[in-house]
Amino acid sequence: MRPRFLAIAFALVGVAAAVLLARPPAHGARPYEGTTIRAVVNAEYVKYSLSLVEQDLYDKLGVKIETEVIPLDAFVSKTLLEFNGGGSPWDLVMFGPSNMPDYGRHFEPLEPWIQKMKLDFQMDDIVPVFAKVMLRYQGKLVSMPYDGDIHIMYWNKVAFDRAENQKKFKAKYGYDLKPPKTWKQWDNAAEFFHGWGWDGSDRKLFGAGASYKPSGSGYSYHWWRSRFFSYGGQYFDKDMKPLINTAAGVRALEEMVRTMPFYPPGVMLFESEEPKTLLVKGEVPLLYSWTSTGKRVGNRDESVIVGKAGFGLVPGAEIDGKVVHRPAITPGRGMAVSIYSKKKEATMKVLQFISLPDQSLKIVMDPKTIMDPWRVSHLKSSSRASRSWCPTRSSRPPTSTSASCPSRSPRPWPSARRPRTPSTPPPPSGTRSRSGAGVTSRRRSGARSWPR
Repeated sequence: MRPRFLAIAFALVGVAAAVLLARPPAHGARPYEGTTIRAVVNAEYVKYSLSLVEQDLYDKLGVKIETEVIPLDAFVSKTLLEFNGGGSPWDLVMFGPSNMPDYGRHFEPLEPWIQKMKLDFQMDDIVPVFAKVMLRYQGKLVSMPYDGDIHIMYWNKVAFDRAENQKKFKAKYGYDLKPPKTWKQWDNAAEFFHGWGWDGSDRKLFGAGASYKPSGSGYSYHWWRSRFFSYGGQYFDKDMKPLINTAAGVRALEEMVRTMPFYPPGVMLFESEEPKTLLVKGEVPLLYSWTSTGKRVGNRDESVIVGKAGFGLVPGAEIDGKVVHRPAITPGRGMAVSIYSKKKEATMKVLQFISLPDQSLKIVMDPKTIMDPWRVSHLKSSSRASRSWCPTRSSRPPTSTSASCPSRSPRPWPSARRPRTPSTPPPPSGTRSRSGAGVTSRRRSGARSWPR
């Protein structure tokens, strides 16, 4: 009797198990439970940014992320070495969109998966200039933005508002002291402010800030090309003859060299964070840099210029009575799925998830990520207006271009609505254009991380 009872019991258990396995997952179940995807990024703070969404990602999908950091100066060569060998250990790949011609063929096209899996990347919510330059390889959609980089100008209003400074400046240069709109005005201001206490102190302060480190990261290049393009420069002519060594290019470089004595010592070694530190500590009155600088400007824990900072467009060149501004896109980050991944479906879901407006907003709002907004909804978010960077919060959106806490929070864009689209020359014809749930890090040897 006992053996027969056990046989029936086992049979019933088997039937029940088969029914459960055949049944679709219950509402709220994690469809990719037990899946770990490998991501590769170029800085520890990018790895940290993924940790901000990891718990929601696991709760929703059951996916964990293992993140490897390869420092920036070695990132392109090491990742392309893997890809060009016909494989890679990563599923999700962070990359610089300016390197799309090198990376694009190694990325899985998104549109077939969008149709197959009914994915929605909310493309209409992407700032148009980023949608234009960050997403496609040979016409195919292969990536999503992750960091929307442009340069804007910041100034310390103390330097420009002091009556003594205004009087001295006009006596020397013949016009009123105001935040510069042209490169000539910028250079004059840098010269004027350098070497004395323009804040009323007895300190020897500096004239302006910049990031001039020559490297594959492009620091000095980014600072050069805003001048180059505003002076009418183009990379190539219609026959693809290089136009760098032309009047516009030479003028831009000569001006950079001529004004270097007015910048802090070591400017040729500066990456992104050194001049930002000088700005928030009140040691330089002027800086144009990434929009993420605004997070540090408004951070009371480190900034002495909270409520004393202004924001505006990067200077330009006056041509035929009109100031032409060419702020640089510098260079941003994208995320893509490796064509060599063996977990493409799960990785596509992860890419969609981290790109969602609410998830990506958490990433661009956090000052420690140094990620910048790239969705229109990021710029319009009431959370961004009232919570970004200022310890004292307000329910009112910001209404001016001055950082003013606690009554309002500083904004990284000059407009309260959408950012002005930076002007960049079109590509020439024929060119291609921390711990927590499941996040670990494997760091490869190489140069130090890019602080941008």
